[in-house]
Amino acid sequence: MKKSIKLAINAFPSVPAKLQRHDDATKSVTELSVDLADLYLHHFFDKWERIPPNPDPVHFDHVRYLMPTPDFRFQRNGLGASTTSRGNTSNELGHAFCRWFLAEKLDITYIAHLEHVRDHGTLASRGGVSVQTDNTTKGDAPDYFCADGGGAVSLAEAKGTSRAVGFKSADFKRWRNQFKRVKVLDVAGKPLRVKGYIVATRWATEQNSPAVYTKLSAEDPETVGDPEFRDEDGRVAVAVKAVHYGSTFLKLGQPLIAAALISGFLLPSDLKFEFAVWECLHPALASVKFVGGYFPTDTRAAQPYFDFGRKPVISPPNLLRLDVSGGTFFGVEEQTARSLIKAAKTDFINLTGLRPLDQWQGEVSGMSFLRDGHIIGPVNIFRPVAIISV
Repeated sequence: MKKSIKLAINAFPSVPAKLQRHDDATKSVTELSVDLADLYLHHFFDKWERIPPNPDPVHFDHVRYLMPTPDFRFQRNGLGASTTSRGNTSNELGHAFCRWFLAEKLDITYIAHLEHVRDHGTLASRGGVSVQTDNTTKGDAPDYFCADGGGAVSLAEAKGTSRAVGFKSADFKRWRNQFKRVKVLDVAGKPLRVKGYIVATRWATEQNSPAVYTKLSAEDPETVGDPEFRDEDGRVAVAVKAVHYGSTFLKLGQPLIAAALISGFLLPSDLKFEFAVWECLHPALASVKFVGGYFPTDTRAAQPYFDFGRKPVISPPNLLRLDVSGGTFFGVEEQTARSLIKAAKTDFINLTGLRPLDQWQGEVSGMSFLRDGHIIGPVNIFRPVAIISV
């Protein structure tokens, strides 16, 4: 399912390629199409370490409260019945839209919470570049450290609001100031200038005029410092990549790998970790294997497959009822998982060579396959094919 939102950008040196108008590359499009399954997967990573209340992206909590219109518009009180609940929902969705926009429109694939990158062992153990956040003044630092496929590092701040916010508003001025509260320092302690993004999403509801739309406003500020930061040995990008996949392994039931990736300590090289390898039955992904498993819709239902010693048989959880689904598969591309585990046993700098996957060309309702290798979708279009130890 897709919904449309409006777009405005400010202070970008040039219009990013995926936002350029077809008839004029110097101008940005004013509307974007959002795949709700992709949005859900970004929300899943930002909010939940392990199992969400309902992991099926077809039943993404917030989708139930959207209007049946082409644009992304909430029902009355769809953001929540109280000020507190509306604020929480707005904030959560703002983060999901920020991650979606960075990954899908700016090709910034790897996104990690700033404090985890700041404290990551890869930076601390090698000396040189360090990250500091200012705790002496009132206000927050940006939410994320990010890295693209080539290793370029940036910061990002996510916002969600029910108010109209323009680039000249007091809100944007306050959000820009957050970038002054984080410093990337060279070996001599001198601040270096880092590229950053503010991504603020304003929500529309059925109470608004039809002329008011959900709108994503993105700006390209920088932190204080000079010269510009260049991650020449890739240590910051490596820390971002490691942290980005930390919660992946929590979801896969491997908390030790997750802790190593998030904190930056090395695992004993002789340890082995067991995973189930799956394949997707969609032809567009026939050559890709995943490590993962599934979240059952009903834990009392029979699992949808026989064991590995027999030919897999798709078995609905209830042969007589058509309103019960089997569950949702979650996984990560096998070679990506192997690269992460190898780096966590040897040296995180080996993640320098980790690159985003090609964009897949298929489309299945309720399924999302991101370029970082994560996939989620109905379990009955996947099947297990092997058990491996890595």
